[in-house]
Amino acid sequence: MPLAPDAEAPRAQTPVPAPAVRPAPAPARMIRLESDSPAAAPAAPAEPAGPADGGRTEGPAPSAVPEGPATKADAPAAPGVRVQPVPKASACAVPPERGIAKERDWVRRTLSTQYNAVAGTVSRVMSESPGLRGGARGESDALTDLVAVRLFLSGDNAQVSEAVRTAAVGPHVPLARCVAAGLRRLPSYRGAALLRARATAAERAWFREGRLVSEWSFCTAYSAPHPGPPGGTDFLIWSITARRTNLIDPAEPDRVVFLPGTTFKVLRPSDGEGPVLLRELSPSEIASDGKVDVQRVPLDEIALDGLDRAASALRADDAAEQDQRGGARAKERFGTPPGLIGGTPRQRPRGNGGAPSAPDEGAKL
Repeated sequence: MPLAPDAEAPRAQTPVPAPAVRPAPAPARMIRLESDSPAAAPAAPAEPAGPADGGRTEGPAPSAVPEGPATKADAPAAPGVRVQPVPKASACAVPPERGIAKERDWVRRTLSTQYNAVAGTVSRVMSESPGLRGGARGESDALTDLVAVRLFLSGDNAQVSEAVRTAAVGPHVPLARCVAAGLRRLPSYRGAALLRARATAAERAWFREGRLVSEWSFCTAYSAPHPGPPGGTDFLIWSITARRTNLIDPAEPDRVVFLPGTTFKVLRPSDGEGPVLLRELSPSEIASDGKVDVQRVPLDEIALDGLDRAASALRADDAAEQDQRGGARAKERFGTPPGLIGGTPRQRPRGNGGAPSAPDEGAKL
């Protein structure tokens, strides 16, 4: 049962039919962050991060405001609450205005084995869904971006996500930028999305009503009830531009991903048992001083209505049906609350901005 219909998707969006594609034989853990690798990543641009270059864009660009007040907490975080820092240009996953030609070349060269393993499947998806190509001249770029998405989604991507979330500089940055560019090529989703995360009482309290929350990494949620390990906190998010990923990774048909740089508004905090309700903001809603346009407040009511219906559907979902649908997922790790750095601080290896190392099975970045 879906959490909410997405019939209100932006009119500019043309739904792309899902082809029958066999999952590619990508290894389960193909991403390695080698903290002592020599200068693997391309040089970062001096200009601030901007929207992705090239290709077809579905919906508005993510609301990235690298130095804007909307990205900063309006009060000191409570002890134990780790708010994501605003990344510098060299650590930002939002593709820069100069384009990502260097990053694409780096992904093709450095992840050549994994790239070649899934490129054929991704190419078939593109042939059956022409809207993903972005024009004949941009087809090669589109292939690289979408292969990066496939590798990221089908592998152990927690290390990459954490490094982006902590604004670390390192070899994860070129991959993350290609993933972000690839996600922007996918169909968007409008409606309620569910994220289950482990959150402390202090972290739940941080999500007070009206707070603006900026997510600088990849925020994964689901358009249908997605049972996870017990003891989590549910975050229900009203999405307008999250990307559907089932075309590239059909193993998770209900998954949607919010792009780096997305800003959310807390509409209703958790009462201890209920979910935290948030709404994705469009860039046009945030003024230069970081305040939200008061004329857009009615959008809060529209989103709340949809989220309340989604919360009711979540509560009413039969427990046996949940076990049947999500049993295989019940052992998955929790997600991370939007805008925060999950878990407790821990010692990270030196080098490359403290990016952690991933399993040995993967390729070096």
